[in-house]
Amino acid sequence: IGDYQIRVEPSGTDLPYTASIPEEITLSNPVSAEAVPTLDLSLTHPQLQGTVYLPEGQTPITSTVEGDYTVVVRDSQGFEVTSLYLASDGTYKLGGIVPGDYVIQVEVSGTNQYVNSLPQDVTLGTASQTLDLTIAAPMLQGKVSNPDNSPLNNYYSIEVKLTDLDGKLITTASVDYEGNYFIGGIPAGSYLVKAAVISLGNDGFFDSPTQEVALLTGQTITCNLVLTTSVIHGKVLNPNGTPFVNDSNHQVEVVLAAPDGKELATFYCYENADYSFGGIADGDYQLQARVWAVDNQTYFNSR
Repeated sequence: IGDYQIRVEPSGTDLPYTASIPEEITLSNPVSAEAVPTLDLSLTHPQLQGTVYLPEGQTPITSTVEGDYTVVVRDSQGFEVTSLYLASDGTYKLGGIVPGDYVIQVEVSGTNQYVNSLPQDVTLGTASQTLDLTIAAPMLQGKVSNPDNSPLNNYYSIEVKLTDLDGKLITTASVDYEGNYFIGGIPAGSYLVKAAVISLGNDGFFDSPTQEVALLTGQTITCNLVLTTSVIHGKVLNPNGTPFVNDSNHQVEVVLAAPDGKELATFYCYENADYSFGGIADGDYQLQARVWAVDNQTYFNSR
């Protein structure tokens, strides 16, 4: 019972028709068989179609090319609208999309040889149009390592983050078991890159220092990243001086901020009062322990 969207999505990549336009429908408990709503749906002709090529030239990505290739359409807010795998001959057909402005990109997985295509703006209407896409070779690659050169036992807990110079996230890349990462499919320009530990358990190491890189179209830059040991660490204490212990009602986190109050990192104290931060440039910072409670709050934030 409620309001929904419904559409037909044909299976397979070599069909002449594409999905139907989404239709709004309100469902409720029917009082009789005659009261069951009827809604006819129609498949559509492709609104957007084309071929995806390798970066070396006008060679389509056929089924013999290593890797998985998905054409993804997102709205202006970055939310995925639809996606599909390439056909065996490297072509794609998209339809059943509400007319408007979108961003289309080929996303690559299962290979380190190629990376995502550059995102392209496209305006879709009811008429069919053709847009060929080209995947990219890596623009930035490197290796993430521990400071003592020990193996990355929990490499799956690390990701490489690329941001603009203002700190806005552009893209992320996973790290393989040897620490290698690959990034591409972004406009040329200057960026900030660092290796981030996204979960606990990476042998006590922390984010790498941030580095600035200048990326150029058609060139591959190598930037190796080394994780750090803790720079700031300590304990969160109760007002009586004893270590704070999380319980079923109270949880604590420690926030690291710049002198102007801009929050830079957060450490969640899970089982005890210990906290640590790493990968931090020299300078002045603010620290605050924040407490939140499930029910009645007994303790409050530190100064």
